[in-house]
Amino acid sequence: MSYKQKELQQLIESKLVENILDEDFTDSDEEEISEIFILSLLALNEARYLEPRIYNVAKSQYWYNNILPSYNDIRFKKIMRMLPENFKALVNNLIDHPMFQSNNTKQQAPVELQLAVFLRRLGSKEDVFSVCSRYGIAEGTVLLFCKRIMKAIISLKKKYIKWPTEHAREFVHDGFKSIGGIEDIIGAVDGTHFILQNAPQKDKYLYFTRKKRYGFTLLSLIKDNDFLIGDSAYPLSPFLIKPFSNPNRNQAEFNRIFSSHRIIIEHAFGRLKNRFAGIREISVKKIPTAINMIDCSIILHNFLELRDDVWENQCESNEEEDNNELDNSNEENLKILGEAKRNWIMRKLFHPYNLY
Repeated sequence: MSYKQKELQQLIESKLVENILDEDFTDSDEEEISEIFILSLLALNEARYLEPRIYNVAKSQYWYNNILPSYNDIRFKKIMRMLPENFKALVNNLIDHPMFQSNNTKQQAPVELQLAVFLRRLGSKEDVFSVCSRYGIAEGTVLLFCKRIMKAIISLKKKYIKWPTEHAREFVHDGFKSIGGIEDIIGAVDGTHFILQNAPQKDKYLYFTRKKRYGFTLLSLIKDNDFLIGDSAYPLSPFLIKPFSNPNRNQAEFNRIFSSHRIIIEHAFGRLKNRFAGIREISVKKIPTAINMIDCSIILHNFLELRDDVWENQCESNEEEDNNELDNSNEENLKILGEAKRNWIMRKLFHPYNLY
């Protein structure tokens, strides 16, 4: 109860006592006063505007409208996680999405502002209040903008997250071969953990890691006749090749060359998490929302790298990657076939003219 409400209550109570002590006070007067007193207290309880409305926080878009546009490319990229020309290109990719078509007379905020809010949320560890303070909007508006932008970005998923085909496939093969000479690599597989700041709303026990944090792991997939390369945590198979255990001399040399190919995916995860620091510790409680944020970060990562907007700073994250040790007591025959294929790859690498 506010100070003003307490004052009013004391005034009503004192008036009631004064009337009761009056010598001319009758039973009918008592009933009337009691009714007035009760009605007064009810009215007092409904008097919301006697208290200051603390949720009505002062807001200003001065920084967004005047400071941000004055930044050079380097400073703009530090805030938006991309160069200005790629920010504009991304807006052009999103602006026609149905999420930004208003169905009523009230116009939505510009897509540029909504995207800027989401990128700050994704690209930093700021909480919702810090983001809303920077952009001069309400906390609920931050969440609304992020929801719209995520839906629009995820609509681009098939365009920017896809298995390489035809020319792109040969490009991937040639790229890996140029590193250390191993042919037919279509990609590298690795696991990376995404930590949740809070326990999920549902099935929290499923996401409790051995590091006593809540989180989950992202992995890659394989298809066709090519093969992926992974580290020792993964089961050996014809479509996933890993280093030799307890290697002899030739196998140790193979492992050295092999690791030079595989380290590419570790660098990719590093660039992804350094550009979008908000996914290192995701501050949402719903797993689907967390997955959407990660999807958006990967889509944007690919969109930007295809436009040569590479994130150079590799020093922002000091986290240790926790490789997911997969428990595959699975198919022994896959392991045997994988060993045979790995030996064939090694012979092809070291003795290309003596394969049979």
